[in-house]
Amino acid sequence: MPVLSPRTERALWAVLLLAAASLRFLGIAHHVDRGSPDFDEQNNFIRPIERMWREGTLDPTVYQGYAGFFNWLAAAPVLAGSRLAGFEGSYAAGRGVVAAFGVLNVLLAGLLARRFGGPWAGLFAGALLAVSRLDVRAAHHITPDVLVGSAVLGVLLLLDRPSLSRGAEARVGAVVGLGAAVKYTGFLGAIPAGVAALLQPGFVPRSVRMGLVAVVAFALAAPYAVLELTSRGSQLSGMLHYYGEKAERRKQERGGLGGFREALGYVEQSAGPVALGLALAAPLLFRDRRRLAPALATVAAGIAAMAPAAQVFPRHVVPVAVVVAALAGIGFAALSALGRRWAPLVALGLAATSLPFQADASIRLTAHYLEPSAVQLAAEWLEADPKHGGVVLTTLPRLALDPSRFEVRRVGDVLATHRGLLGQADFVVTLGEDEAAGLGAFPERARFPSEDGIGAGLVAVFTPPGDARSGLTPVALEAAAAESARAVDGDPATAWAAPAGPTALELRFRAPARVRRVEVEVGASGADWPQRLELFGLDEQGAWQPLVTEALRPATDNRQRSGTPHGQIFVIAGPAVSRGLRLVRGNGAAWSLAEVRILARAGEDPVWEGEAPAPARKRPRARS
Repeated sequence: MPVLSPRTERALWAVLLLAAASLRFLGIAHHVDRGSPDFDEQNNFIRPIERMWREGTLDPTVYQGYAGFFNWLAAAPVLAGSRLAGFEGSYAAGRGVVAAFGVLNVLLAGLLARRFGGPWAGLFAGALLAVSRLDVRAAHHITPDVLVGSAVLGVLLLLDRPSLSRGAEARVGAVVGLGAAVKYTGFLGAIPAGVAALLQPGFVPRSVRMGLVAVVAFALAAPYAVLELTSRGSQLSGMLHYYGEKAERRKQERGGLGGFREALGYVEQSAGPVALGLALAAPLLFRDRRRLAPALATVAAGIAAMAPAAQVFPRHVVPVAVVVAALAGIGFAALSALGRRWAPLVALGLAATSLPFQADASIRLTAHYLEPSAVQLAAEWLEADPKHGGVVLTTLPRLALDPSRFEVRRVGDVLATHRGLLGQADFVVTLGEDEAAGLGAFPERARFPSEDGIGAGLVAVFTPPGDARSGLTPVALEAAAAESARAVDGDPATAWAAPAGPTALELRFRAPARVRRVEVEVGASGADWPQRLELFGLDEQGAWQPLVTEALRPATDNRQRSGTPHGQIFVIAGPAVSRGLRLVRGNGAAWSLAEVRILARAGEDPVWEGEAPAPARKRPRARS
């Protein structure tokens, strides 16, 4: 291979790192403009970080497999992103932390391969990881596994020396502990550390010293995880999720090798078959196999750990994939140095074969992240027509629409939702083929498929049959008490301050009415959501009778744009004639009622449920 001058090598590395950063940072805020991020992003990271700030606590929330250190690392960027760009900014910032470590991994993998095989080995390993589709995809989500990969590469770099000094042992132990504090799988770094200690004199004392430092580093970086372990027993509940009864069932379903096959498949995807072949050739062609032992043990242990798991996701393979990229670079250098004339040409040919396919896949993926999502297209379609407005029912976790024109309400399963409830909406927005097919009898207005299975998939917009809301008129009320009148004065800016403890609001009608719908909105400073309310109707005998209601869940702040009413819509199932309405809330903190709107149908009121058959319910397909 031609000799590279330091200046040329630095220039090539600059280009390589720029390309890696471009692939990881472009489209970083995908699918959060109008829609929802992944559940794990929201539940495991963003919400706990927001809670730390809101409640003034350092508790990062210890949750299935995550010791909490990542939430500390990402807290400042996430909060700054939220301040600068709201909902989208917080997620883009959290993903940006992961993307930055993804670029760092490109450099670390290259440095590791360079130690073994020289500049060209380092450049090939770095280039391979830079364009790895699996790694690029992981960097576009809040995925601590990328940081675990950084810790593993850091451990391997610290271990590559003829003899470990006490200082090197301490640094290795610290990196292992910090990696585990990011995610418990960071203890994978202990495998190469143990192998390196085994290959040098004093295995037991070396292992003990590194282990003690790792424990101390973990305790300092994840003290709340330590408290959980000591106060409530093992918090490694995530391990039980992946290795418990569910794993046994999945093992039988997949023939016993499912996790192993999935892990190997993702490893192959991360590098491509040619580069994976070079990685496998590294221990055969590289002369000093003892030096390779820690890296080889890391890959073997990582795959072995995933083999019995109930399910292996691509992100789980990242800590192994970054090492495979380094091994591929070492195999490339070892093949070039065989001493045969054809060897360098073969090595270059294999490298030239492996990189373009990965690069093309990653470029296409990043380009897709830059395109509008199906949810974004649906939202823009709804807002494009100035005549559109009203209540939108959806199963999407988040659908951000203009709050001055739309009320977005979420239902758990649109196919199991009461027909009368669907009829209270102006639009129904569904997710996936099953929901769209189940509402086939409804007029479909538009559909927006998602490519590559990324994001929300197929999103379709329907209009419920008939016009259940037309003909609904406000119920005339008798004069209310001075304080409670603020809840029925038609002005959401005024509110009735409800005291703590059990509270009730009684409203009398001027004439009997068959109530169809009750819209409740809490005040801007209210600390309680109104879904805890029970509704009662006043019968002819003057007794309060419970009303059977179905509620449309409110869209919370992180699912809706600012300005959205914090309220609830109650649809009365099988409405009965009432002379009044009583809203009862059980024990709770002080709250407020900004507006209560009671709607009934003028004239004859047919039973809605009998007008047409409910849509057929289909068995939902499993989604990963």
